[in-house]
Amino acid sequence: MKLSLISFQLENKSLFKIAHGERLFTETLFVEVEKDGEFGLGEASHVPYYGIKVEESIRLIENKWPLIESVWGVSHEYFWQFINEQFSDNHFAKCAVDMAYYDWQAKIAKKPLWVYLNLTVNNLPGSCFTIGMKELDRMTEEIKTSDFPSFKIKLGGENDVELIKHVFRNTKKPIKADVNGGWDIETALKNMEKLDKLGLEFIEQPLDKESLSSYEILKKRSITPIFADESCFFYEDIESCSKYFDGINIKLSKCGGIYPALRMVQKARSLGLKLMLGCMTESSIGISTIAHLSSLFDYIDMDGATLLKNDPAFGVRLEKGFPAFNNSFGHGAVLKDSIWI
Repeated sequence: MKLSLISFQLENKSLFKIAHGERLFTETLFVEVEKDGEFGLGEASHVPYYGIKVEESIRLIENKWPLIESVWGVSHEYFWQFINEQFSDNHFAKCAVDMAYYDWQAKIAKKPLWVYLNLTVNNLPGSCFTIGMKELDRMTEEIKTSDFPSFKIKLGGENDVELIKHVFRNTKKPIKADVNGGWDIETALKNMEKLDKLGLEFIEQPLDKESLSSYEILKKRSITPIFADESCFFYEDIESCSKYFDGINIKLSKCGGIYPALRMVQKARSLGLKLMLGCMTESSIGISTIAHLSSLFDYIDMDGATLLKNDPAFGVRLEKGFPAFNNSFGHGAVLKDSIWI
């Protein structure tokens, strides 16, 4: 059994700016495991907001690997519970290893991941295209040139309402908005009174993740559906979020991998919540995995790899925002030869 850990810097095509930061690149971690003639490949993009560095994840995985190696091949439930204990609060390490484990198991079973999970690839929702905070002329250009079926617009500036009105004037495609916790309750109430009239599909994380009491006020006053992202990390967060949100955004790197994401889907559906499957700035490894899970969700955000100028992988392609699957087993993505040089 062989473990390979690869750190890689993903470079954006342009500056990506949201309410709580901006970046031109993101450090990601690839975990590759070889056993019984098959390779399992996982990824976790280490977005700085979460305060975990790739080097920390590498050290942690290396230190715990003799223990993890001893349970390789057990059920997904037991495996994730085991790595959950070993990796403590490092959800990135959990995600990368769990993704590699599912990829390997599906390949051993000689099935594409969606078949292995008893899912479908028929009538999938198309991905939105995310537009970060930027000048109106550049935003307009991206809207006009994108062939994705919908947009997600990052907010959190001084003229958010006018910005969204500008977007509606330039496209007839559905629009979502994502504030990344950038408003206080007064700003949110003022903005939502105007935004409610425009017909947004939903607005994501308008307030800080800790402001649940304020979300109660906002939900009572708002017509537009409100989704949680930063407020909903794990399975344990869903119950409380169901009181204040209409839906949640599940991300593999945030919750710790495929297994906890599947549990979150089941719990959220039982509480009547809408679901979005989101991405970080990820290569085609992470995005391909998301594509295989997308039939479980109402909305998909898997444009991460299309925003990169140096995607180090081949995998599921997006054609006009919809996944085009290949015939490979597992998630169907592989690293390019150049990454090993």
